[in-house]
Amino acid sequence: MKVVPCEAYSAKNSIDVGDTFVRILSFGELQGVVVENPSVAHAMRQIFEMLWQARPEKTESAVKDKIH
Repeated sequence: MKVVPCEAYSAKNSIDVGDTFVRILSFGELQGVVVENPSVAHAMRQIFEMLWQARPEKTESAVKDKIH
């Protein structure tokens, strides 16, 4: 698990990436948009993975510590 401090991400929005879609929700304005395009979803997933791996926490060690 990685924890992102509120200072780093405090938006009241949700961005969800599925296999074939990207969904962006704005809870304050009660608005949303869904882009149904596997290519766009793949690109968003790659961006997410690059940023996630750049965080200083190590996900594997955190998982192994909890299991063992």
